[in-house]
Amino acid sequence: MDIGGLARLSWYTWMLGVLIALGGACDARGPEGQPDAPAPRITDADYRTPVFGGKLLGTDRGEFIGQLVFENSDGNQTELLDKNVLGMVKTKEGVFVFTGLRHMGTNEGAIYHVSQNADTNARATLLTRLPGAPSRVQSHPDGSATFLIYRGYAGDHPHYECYFMEGRDISPCDAPIHNKPGRSTGIPACDAIRDMKSEPFRAGERGVDASYDELFYGDAYALREIAQCTGDERIMVDPRPIPAKVSDFAVGDAAFFLIMDKTGAGFEWFLPADALAERDERGASVYFDWVRKPGNRALLERSVGDFVEARTRASFEKPDTVN
Repeated sequence: MDIGGLARLSWYTWMLGVLIALGGACDARGPEGQPDAPAPRITDADYRTPVFGGKLLGTDRGEFIGQLVFENSDGNQTELLDKNVLGMVKTKEGVFVFTGLRHMGTNEGAIYHVSQNADTNARATLLTRLPGAPSRVQSHPDGSATFLIYRGYAGDHPHYECYFMEGRDISPCDAPIHNKPGRSTGIPACDAIRDMKSEPFRAGERGVDASYDELFYGDAYALREIAQCTGDERIMVDPRPIPAKVSDFAVGDAAFFLIMDKTGAGFEWFLPADALAERDERGASVYFDWVRKPGNRALLERSVGDFVEARTRASFEKPDTVN
């Protein structure tokens, strides 16, 4: 090989060495294959739950991806997941973390079970993948939980499906199982209300849902019987024709809205003034915030019952706007 060839070979060898060195510097690793640069410390969590003498902290950063970390009693943080956290529930089965991403063409979700290692650190183990990104994650006093999953658009509005979680079992909210949270009144009208899947946009509009039509126009269910269902705490699919569904929508809520449809009465007939202070800005959300507080569903049941009894005794007619 001539001198020129040797020179070119030496130059190539030198460049290859430089590239290898730079690549090694860019991929510098600490002990046990962990990156030298730690994950960003969470100071402003979207979700937090006390566990194992410390706390779980979760963030949702959308397309930039959030984190789930465990912070021990000394304030030291350990990253458990490099995913958006969309909800946490703590049950007798342990702590479950809901993750997911809904962005452009991506719609994915999962549930992780968080447990404690022998060295007192937390770990997150995949429980199940979900058919879409979860939202409106709600826990209930009996240890169950409900949540919504985005499934795309139905017409001009986003479509969500409601799911029920008890222990590690997950099923649609309208599945024929008998261990839903809350109490049932045992009144036939309540089961008919629970069968509703859609309410019309205009009160009394026919043809949207057969169960609604029967409850609104049929003779089988008296107004007094429907009123008694406002105390039914079983979870059902939110039938309202709006995009912002509620994951812990109860039979009692559907009964209450049906009473308002049938009578033309508004929230002001049944809720205290302080609960209605932000109604113009927040709409029906003020009702759900109020009725979820301990003891308020019983107050609602009594208020609706008194209203219906007074209406029945006075033989009030339906408002002309309700046909």
